[in-house]
Amino acid sequence: MSIVAIGPTEIIADALFGPRQHDEHCKGWRFHLYTRDNAKREEAVRAEMRKIIEERRSGADRLEPYRPEPVAIPQKVCARYLLPGDVVGSGETIVRVSAGVRTPRGKVEVTLEKNGQRRTSLWGAYTMINVRRVA
Repeated sequence: MSIVAIGPTEIIADALFGPRQHDEHCKGWRFHLYTRDNAKREEAVRAEMRKIIEERRSGADRLEPYRPEPVAIPQKVCARYLLPGDVVGSGETIVRVSAGVRTPRGKVEVTLEKNGQRRTSLWGAYTMINVRRVA
């Protein structure tokens, strides 16, 4: 014996699979409202939904965005274009690059720091230096 159902697909789907789930505030929360005839129970479910929505809007359970660590990119730079914070091949960090009146033509004074100790060096301004620079 077989039964044939004729009518709108929504009514047939409700008869076969039960009431549908209702999406609330597009956050993936689904509440089953099986309480179509019981107003008191339906109001309790709606109050719980409002409470959860308010908690989500307050940001109490909001996740922090992922921020990757800055990556040091190795590159070659002329000595005169070195920046404070660049790390040279020896592991020393550039503190300052300057060329003043006492500096010979075509040279720059580079102040380097490693393990809390600083030193000053005289480099050719156009010498290519391998550095790791944070992008």
